[in-house]
Amino acid sequence: MTSPAQAKREALTGNKAAALALKLARTQVLCYFPIGPSDEVGEELSRMIQRGELPAEVIELEHERSVMNAQITATQSGARCSFATNSEARKPLTVLPPYELPTEVDFIKNLDFAAYYGGNRMSGYGYIDVEREYMERRFQLDEALNVTAKTRLKQAHKDYVNLAGRGYGGLIETYQMEDAEVAIIAMGSLSSTSRLAVHLLREQGKKVGLIKIRTYRPFPSEDLVDALQNVKGVVVLDRNTVAAVYNDLRSSLFGQPNPPAVLGRIIGLGGRDVTHYNVVYAAEEALAACRGERTPKALDWHFEVIEDEEMLGQVLNR
Repeated sequence: MTSPAQAKREALTGNKAAALALKLARTQVLCYFPIGPSDEVGEELSRMIQRGELPAEVIELEHERSVMNAQITATQSGARCSFATNSEARKPLTVLPPYELPTEVDFIKNLDFAAYYGGNRMSGYGYIDVEREYMERRFQLDEALNVTAKTRLKQAHKDYVNLAGRGYGGLIETYQMEDAEVAIIAMGSLSSTSRLAVHLLREQGKKVGLIKIRTYRPFPSEDLVDALQNVKGVVVLDRNTVAAVYNDLRSSLFGQPNPPAVLGRIIGLGGRDVTHYNVVYAAEEALAACRGERTPKALDWHFEVIEDEEMLGQVLNR
């Protein structure tokens, strides 16, 4: 009789942990394009393959679109694929057959389309082939995504804190929100830039805080409503074409007593730089709206890259 395997603790970087997860998922094809913070995932998987720890193939490509094309092709052939990239809505990801990735690289705006939730027979009212249990299946899906998944994610975070002695915020992470009058809401790499903006605004005596969304689906509606209870204004930074976070937040706040004013700013598309001065400008818009000094558009696009304090002052005084 063999003895049970002993648990092993090992400190890993986030990228190496992602690479280990992809190894445990038995990835067969790695589509790889070096891009900033996520490089280490592909590099570590390549080393595993060279050491004979993982029977897989590496496909080195030139940019994210070619990675997605290779990913879709390999997945459709039945291979278990992975790729690693970074920024908003693009985290290390393993794709298992027979599911398909959308052909569009920026797929955040397609997250709620029915095609990604069911098979060919998931028809709507009026179709001949609709299943009798269709409504029940949709209810079960909604419960799994918006109730069960949230509970499991929060429990996983608690388990991680007990194991590692620190955590990363669960569904959301708050910063300087204890007395904040205006909140910046962002996710992905925009959160780090926003944190620096909060530092600058706090040095000026302005009560601005940050909420980082760590889990977009399921959307952390209850957590956000609770975090914004005492806030007068919110500015949401969206790096996508449909202001996804802005619209989800407005839906979450609908019907709440005394909700804060919410501004949405689409920013940084196509790799355009977003500096902390850009975030300061967006926060200043929300602060001015709370003071009644101006009435900015509820949803707007920010095109200009604000590079320094002098340029920020010029933009604010227009």
